[in-house]
Amino acid sequence: MLTEAALKHYGLPVALPDEERLAGRIPEGHKVIKQLPRADWKLTKRGFGPWARIYRPAKGSERNCVQLHIPSWHALDSRHWGLAGQLPPAELARVLGVHASRVMTPRGSTASRA
Repeated sequence: MLTEAALKHYGLPVALPDEERLAGRIPEGHKVIKQLPRADWKLTKRGFGPWARIYRPAKGSERNCVQLHIPSWHALDSRHWGLAGQLPPAELARVLGVHASRVMTPRGSTASRA
């Protein structure tokens, strides 16, 4: 989860301007997006939005993927998350932990079975 302080630290907007909010992501030319490849990270085709996913290309069986959750960019839209955006931090962390455990991408033989 990226807090407002973390967004400022990394040079990301605390809130998305209307155009970017409607697009659901910051523009591809943003300086932070340009820095990802230099650190050997890639961004999915969905772009850098409220639920950004960055990854490193697989090396054998080793995979690195991070999904970023940005509350101030409306990641917890009440149409999908109900009142989760109003939860105290510890309870929100629990809810997001349960969510993460349910959406993890399978690896190994389980992932390749039809």
